[in-house]
Amino acid sequence: MKCANGHENVSRAQFCATCGLPLIVVDAAKGLTTSDEISTAPDSERDVGTHDRRKLQPIYLVVAAIVVALAVALIFAASSHHKPALAASKVSATTTQPTTAPSGTTTATFPPSTTVPTTGLVTLSLTLWTCPTTLGISGEAPANLTTPVQVMVPPGFSSSQLAVYTDSQGTMELLAPAGWDCKAAVGADGTSSIEIYPSDQGAASSASLGAGSTIEEVSGDQTSASPFMADLQACQLFPAAYNNLNGVQCTRLSPPAEEATLETNNIIEFTDPPGVAGDADPSGGAYAASGVMTFYPSNDNGSWTETCVLPPSESRLCSAIISSFIESYGSN
Repeated sequence: MKCANGHENVSRAQFCATCGLPLIVVDAAKGLTTSDEISTAPDSERDVGTHDRRKLQPIYLVVAAIVVALAVALIFAASSHHKPALAASKVSATTTQPTTAPSGTTTATFPPSTTVPTTGLVTLSLTLWTCPTTLGISGEAPANLTTPVQVMVPPGFSSSQLAVYTDSQGTMELLAPAGWDCKAAVGADGTSSIEIYPSDQGAASSASLGAGSTIEEVSGDQTSASPFMADLQACQLFPAAYNNLNGVQCTRLSPPAEEATLETNNIIEFTDPPGVAGDADPSGGAYAASGVMTFYPSNDNGSWTETCVLPPSESRLCSAIISSFIESYGSN
């Protein structure tokens, strides 16, 4: 077979091995030797399609570059994450934390506390109850605890209303309504927690209560001497704790509706309104959850926190419970 330029090629070939043109074929019906229309057309006409495609190549390259740039931007956006907003985003400013907030945020500010009395407290002699305690170190002997204990509370309360609850090691002692049940845990690393609740109710099953839940509870946690654990507990309320994490994501997320007040530079009180699950543990139920947390960057005692969840009619009792906690652990 021959091409339009007369070059010989092997049988059944479609394009010339020498010049690349389509090969001439014989049209038996017309008795003519012809080629495909594009192969017999003048060079200027044959090259039109190729020329147009070449003109489009720069456009294809530009489109491809745009697609690649968009893909890179999407990958970067997916891999990055926003830092959680600090408490400064949800409170008005009258007293300023002497710490620097993370880049891109503002220094946390809080109004002074007006709800929890910390002065004018009186001493009350109360029964000390030891809660059933889960120990991280099996067989650890219980502490030698004595009762009653002397507790600082606002005036107007009696021993029939209040009692003190602790774990078997005496790590933490919490004020709560008298006659409640409790349970505690002390980890092998020294961390501890206590939950105190009405005997006919049981402990809250999770930190986040269901909407409308009427769970009542007083709870406390402390992180022991681990700076990392203290930072994790306090990072959402204390910018210094957030900064200490050095890029580790802060796992505590304070909702905008949470109200925080500054008791001192190292003690913050907070309230999660009904239906709002926040730093209070537990919170999110039908009742407001009042809480307090301590954080001292250079203190080996860790971060300590307490939550009180009671009906509105018992709000004064929650204030007394938080006041007692601040008096006992405010320097931790």
